[in-house]
Amino acid sequence: MGVSLLRQRVSQIGRRPGTRQTGRPLFRNSIALSVLAALALLALAVPGVARGATISSSGPLTEITISEQLNCDVRHAGDTAPEFFLGTACGTFLAVGGTLFGPAVIPAGGPATPRTAFSPVSQSAVLGSGTSPDPYRIVTVVDLGTTNLHITETDSYVVGEETYRTDVEIANSGAADQSFLLYRAGDCFLQNSDLGFGDVESATGAVACRAGVDDGSGNIVPGTRIEQWFPLSAGSSYMEAGYGDVWARIGSQQPFPNTCECSVYIDNGAGLSWAGTVAAGGAVTFSHLTVFSPLGRVPLSTTKTADQATAQPAAADGYTITVANPNTSSVTPGTCWARSEPKHRTGPAPCCSSSRRRRTGWR
Repeated sequence: MGVSLLRQRVSQIGRRPGTRQTGRPLFRNSIALSVLAALALLALAVPGVARGATISSSGPLTEITISEQLNCDVRHAGDTAPEFFLGTACGTFLAVGGTLFGPAVIPAGGPATPRTAFSPVSQSAVLGSGTSPDPYRIVTVVDLGTTNLHITETDSYVVGEETYRTDVEIANSGAADQSFLLYRAGDCFLQNSDLGFGDVESATGAVACRAGVDDGSGNIVPGTRIEQWFPLSAGSSYMEAGYGDVWARIGSQQPFPNTCECSVYIDNGAGLSWAGTVAAGGAVTFSHLTVFSPLGRVPLSTTKTADQATAQPAAADGYTITVANPNTSSVTPGTCWARSEPKHRTGPAPCCSSSRRRRTGWR
């Protein structure tokens, strides 16, 4: 079977853009693993199917694969299937000057069009040792046609954590400022299922797909398991809806509308978007965590406020660090750093022994 025909069938079998399925899509699930195997074979021979680098570990995120065109494919120790539909229905997209750029192939991602494929420039081997001071990292660089924009994406993971971090740097080598829309989104396949509910944290702007569970009476209700996009950079918008609606929103080159079909059990997707401008010769970076939590626990968030906006040389200034816990249960305190976070920190925000801790002389 030719690769273009295979992609078409993957996009169409068992799926229609915006569909609101209320039962488990057994036929679609049954083809998922066989098509995954076919795609793996095709990737060895067909240029349109991007290669990638994989972080492999004892988990709980046992594999994190980033393609040369910025697809993401995550495997969790608690599941037998990938966390996104057909593995790679997840990725980075950027709209600039009326053109949407993204991975060449998104399984069942037809609504995210018209789309121009990223041009791969380079991808590192897996760097680091998988520890908190030195996470595993994959650095991938792509160009965006003739726009003079370049993306450097760093995906990093600390072994033992339920989250991995993505930092997307957008650099402009041109002579004029450029406005853009950045998207990070995926078609959820959480807990070996294509169907789920949604979830939003209003305090942090985090959005998630939430697995459904049987309440014992044959009713499917929201469970604890989540697949979440947790923004670390300010100014994000979110969306959770039917997978086709999420891809179509990206295809329309509009910001995500801060909406969630949270209470509807559907074949869903979700993600974050940022609108921004990159100056001529400059660069901007946007970051988020992708969280896979069997217990529904999500990262803590922190804010740091200086007592004084400026400080004279040799003078001391005080800072107030506020740690917010959006979970419904208490969280055991972790590490509190006396200086800035390590550059590649991937886990939940640092937690201190109380909700506020005050020091002077921090920088």
